[in-house]
Amino acid sequence: PAMPNPFSKGWNYLKASLDKKVDDAADPKILVHQAMNNAREQHKSVADQAAAVIGNAKQLEIAMGTKARQLDEVQGQVRQSLQLAESARAEGDTAKAARFDAQAEQLAGRLVMVEQDLENTRQLHGQAVQAAEQAKHAVKESEHRLRETLAQEDQLLLQATEVPKPRHPTRPSRAAKERRMEAKHQRAQTKQRRAGPLGEG
Repeated sequence: PAMPNPFSKGWNYLKASLDKKVDDAADPKILVHQAMNNAREQHKSVADQAAAVIGNAKQLEIAMGTKARQLDEVQGQVRQSLQLAESARAEGDTAKAARFDAQAEQLAGRLVMVEQDLENTRQLHGQAVQAAEQAKHAVKESEHRLRETLAQEDQLLLQATEVPKPRHPTRPSRAAKERRMEAKHQRAQTKQRRAGPLGEG
């Protein structure tokens, strides 16, 4: 699942998202640049891990090809030994035929080992290919998050350098107090006039 971009919530979230405690007196620009560098380093870490996984899949693919060629070679040697043994028997040289039979038997044992090794390599390669696809997907998501983060660098710098205007409580002037009292008096008279006919009824 795609991870949310922590920088989208602005400067305050950015301060809270940094690894170490942020000093309020620290230069906001430095903190923003530090967060951008952290985002780049995180993406680089994801990309490096993906490169290692993809490289492992390629190495297993090469190894699988090498072992497949070894298998073909041993199979050819087994066939050749059996053919030589048959030829020796046809010539009546049983001793020579026995030597070729023994050689073929040894090669058959090696053949079994090479086949097992190749099968194990194929299974590992299949797993590595799946891991490589997941790694490629993770890199794409990481690139998307990094672009989103870097695109907001200017906005974060602006938010970080904004100085909030201090708000001071102000006392109402004498004229304002008089206007307020006059308005209250007028409202009271209005209410009294509205209630008058009901009271007379």
